[in-house]
Amino acid sequence: MNITDVATLVKQLPTLIAYLVPGYFLLATMNFVLSSGTKEDEHLGIKSLAISYVLIIACNSACRNWDLLSGVNPKVLAILIAPITGYLLARILLSENISCIFRGIAITRSVRNSFLSDIVDFERGLLALVYLPEERKVYKGHIRKFDDDGESDNTFILLSNYVKYDYDGEEKDNHENENNYRVLINTKDISRIELVYDITSKKIE
Repeated sequence: MNITDVATLVKQLPTLIAYLVPGYFLLATMNFVLSSGTKEDEHLGIKSLAISYVLIIACNSACRNWDLLSGVNPKVLAILIAPITGYLLARILLSENISCIFRGIAITRSVRNSFLSDIVDFERGLLALVYLPEERKVYKGHIRKFDDDGESDNTFILLSNYVKYDYDGEEKDNHENENNYRVLINTKDISRIELVYDITSKKIE
């Protein structure tokens, strides 16, 4: 590669970035909402280019046909609307209507990479009984948050209003009515989790 080739590449770099950034923003936003990751996606660049191309074409058309957008740069507009589009698409995929459609056509696979994201009901709450065999302890509490970095050995769940029992059922610690107490548990230490949904939860429909 000579100096002329380098100069040409540098000159085209803004265009290349413009055709990568919108698609990447859209995918990154979707993955964040869906609790998925982009780190291991081998085709992220190709997907970003394809999505950016479609977005820029759509924005070009909008800028030509809508007086309100007549002075807007289509590439800038594509970058601005990409995360909004990604968020809306992710929310549609997570909606109960889509879940019903999937179940109706016998698709039980989750759109999320994290299993916990799919089962926890943050709207109605979720009561969990967590069994720790090494400590011979059982925690009963409400799942409030969880952290999942994509590896099962580093997944944590946070319980509030919890009660701790031993394996014989004897109560050892009770914070059921104390909202300021929390317990953080690594899932690799858990042998079993029993889940109790609110009777009105959409997760059990």
